[in-house]
Amino acid sequence: MKNYLFKLFVRFFVAFSGLVVFAISSKLYGAEGRGVIGFGISIVSLFGLLLSFNLGWSFLFEAKSNENLKQKLLPNYLAIHYLLIIAGIFISGMFWYLNANARVIIDSKAMMAFLILVPFYVWSVNGNSIYATLNKTTKQDFIIFLQRAV
Repeated sequence: MKNYLFKLFVRFFVAFSGLVVFAISSKLYGAEGRGVIGFGISIVSLFGLLLSFNLGWSFLFEAKSNENLKQKLLPNYLAIHYLLIIAGIFISGMFWYLNANARVIIDSKAMMAFLILVPFYVWSVNGNSIYATLNKTTKQDFIIFLQRAV
């Protein structure tokens, strides 16, 4: 029951912190600034999600409940996962660099900040399945909570 309540708390905290960030950034940057933020997040989330290749689900499918197979496959899946994150950062950055409209809307410093979000988007697709397969969802919730708190 304690783990279940913690999961509910983390989900509430994620939603609430998103609302707080939206309210603060709207106050600081106005509608135009929120548009820039939305455009930047759209770029990195698009490429991050596309390049996740749903790797977590394939890990879940391959490993199922075989503990030895999980331990054998995990390093390879994580290595591929990290390569996908790097590819997502590179492709998002190249899209911004090669798109004149994107460079007008988002300056280079802001784009660097947006590129930090690529690992989050790739992990949001793959991480849930990998942590669920390893029965470590409470650990994942704790990591999510810490990320959002920071």
